[in-house]
Amino acid sequence: MKIGIVTYWNSNDNYGQQLQYFATQTFLKALGHEAFLVRYVPQHKRKHKNIFKQIAKLFKPIYLKYAISIFTTPIKNKFINTFYQNHYIDRKFEIFRNKYFNATCLYSENELYINPPRADLFLCGSDQIWCGAGNDKIYFLDFTELPKIAWSCSFGRNLSSLSELEKSQTSSLIKKFKHITVRENEAIKICNALGRNDVELMCDPTLLNSVNKYLDIIDTSIDTENSAFVYYLGHKTYISDNQIYKYFKRAGIKTIFTSSQGITNRIPKTFPTIEEWLGCIKNANFVVTNSFHGTIFCLLFNKNFAVIPLKTEGANTRITTLLNSIGLENRICRTISELDKICKTPIDYNKVNTKVNSLRENGIITAKRLLSTI
Repeated sequence: MKIGIVTYWNSNDNYGQQLQYFATQTFLKALGHEAFLVRYVPQHKRKHKNIFKQIAKLFKPIYLKYAISIFTTPIKNKFINTFYQNHYIDRKFEIFRNKYFNATCLYSENELYINPPRADLFLCGSDQIWCGAGNDKIYFLDFTELPKIAWSCSFGRNLSSLSELEKSQTSSLIKKFKHITVRENEAIKICNALGRNDVELMCDPTLLNSVNKYLDIIDTSIDTENSAFVYYLGHKTYISDNQIYKYFKRAGIKTIFTSSQGITNRIPKTFPTIEEWLGCIKNANFVVTNSFHGTIFCLLFNKNFAVIPLKTEGANTRITTLLNSIGLENRICRTISELDKICKTPIDYNKVNTKVNSLRENGIITAKRLLSTI
């Protein structure tokens, strides 16, 4: 079958976002399907934004605070070493996409409704593409009447956080799907409450492939041996990235720090390619992350790791669902003392790998069964 995939894809610093699509395309191709990415970017996220709105943003408290910090710190920590590096260093994501992604031209919302790409089936997912609930109907595949499947989708929210309007819009949209699979138990609750009682739990697509698929593209040129690798997304967590950095520094442990989604601070960082990021995780002695996909690749590479949960309500449900299912919920920590304990507690991967393999096998069975009904 020819399968079109709608998902998040155009980040230049979110490693998990790129790898979840890579994994889906790789998996479907192995099954004999022709999978392709529908390159859609919402209008409000396009680069040609209103210049006056961009100037107005500079006067928001968060930017003013940052501007003040620039002029009150030593020269070596000024603009070039902080803001510029964190936001504009090229991690070569576009090279990765050009090399591995089978993709369409760039579509607008109107273009998808008027003349969508030809396919036998459309998938949406994975990633937290339903985080905005019914705000963007493209991520619910509203532009097509062809068969459609939700592919390990996430809301990244609790049911209580949805407004009545969002519930009404989402309820209408999810009723049009042939099949719906999600990544976390909370998403099942949301879909059930909105009228879909046939929703299934399916593992993230990065788990559908064997670890060899990632070893084939890995780059270990960044030396993380005898080091702690820290990968942090730009969201508030129970332990800040600065606290993590100071903890390892006090312990005399070398730290390789990579940030994503706009983190701006003076912690020394590396800016790996996607292939190098995989290598950083594989070779590190220990990994600390607040990322769902960071967690997954720790599991795939059998690493000792700790997960720092986000403070946003509902944002951790996909991680807790995953870790609870394999008996590693104790790797989540909210204090430095808990982190210290986890660092000294190895993981028995003989048991964990058996459970991860079971998740993969169940996911493959589910995926094949749903695709066979089209």
